[in-house]
Amino acid sequence: MVKTKDEDMWYWYEHVEQFKKSGLGKAAYCKAHNLQYEKFCNMIYRIDYKKYEFPEEHARLLSIYRQYEESDLIISDFCKAYNFSRSALTCIQTHLKYQKIIERLKIANGQNEPKESTMTFVQVPKRVS
Repeated sequence: MVKTKDEDMWYWYEHVEQFKKSGLGKAAYCKAHNLQYEKFCNMIYRIDYKKYEFPEEHARLLSIYRQYEESDLIISDFCKAYNFSRSALTCIQTHLKYQKIIERLKIANGQNEPKESTMTFVQVPKRVS
């Protein structure tokens, strides 16, 4: 049976969440669940992208991405104008796209109840220097 994109996204999201609770390392978790290690690491990166390991950097990137969205510039021109890495901007863009899909799937799967927050609040700069 071929999975849809949504089913595939939900599959990986659930594994990422189970992994966080497991106490196992990535390699051990993948072995225990017969997952491709590289694909699993890629999905953790796309789903969580610095949110937990580097919350200040995550917040800074979100701020920069919001500036990009508010600008009328294409991504390459924005990065050139602000001397910012196109790769970093596209990574946060992909992460936000994944988060939006996951939030929609949570609602569709009846998991729209607020969960205990593990958020870290940081001050976000308003403009790129």
